[in-house]
Amino acid sequence: MIIVTTENVAGYRVVETKELIFAAAMHSYDVGQGFFKLETNAAVETLETTRARAIYRLATKAQEMGANAIILIRFDSAGIAPSGGTAGWSEIVAYGTAVVLEPVA
Repeated sequence: MIIVTTENVAGYRVVETKELIFAAAMHSYDVGQGFFKLETNAAVETLETTRARAIYRLATKAQEMGANAIILIRFDSAGIAPSGGTAGWSEIVAYGTAVVLEPVA
C-alpha cells in the first residue's frame, strides 16, 4: 500500500479513483495526573501510536475497496473532555483519497 501526502506518485499514474476515506483512532488521557501537562516521551509515544492506528485502519479500508494507494492523506485531531474534568479523550482522524495506481511504462 502506497500512502502519500501528495496528489502524484513518481513513476505511477492513477488509473482509478475510488473515494474519499477516513479512519479514526482515540486514546484517553488525564491531565490531573500530569500526563499531558508537558511534552513527555510517553505522551509523544501515545500520540504516535494513535496516529499509526488511524493510518492502519485507513489502509485496511482502502485495501477492502480494491485500492492499492491513498493519496492526499491528511490528519485532524480533537480533544473531548467532560466539563470541569481533567480526564478526556483525544481523537486523531486520518483521511485521503483511495486510488488504484499502476506503474508508468
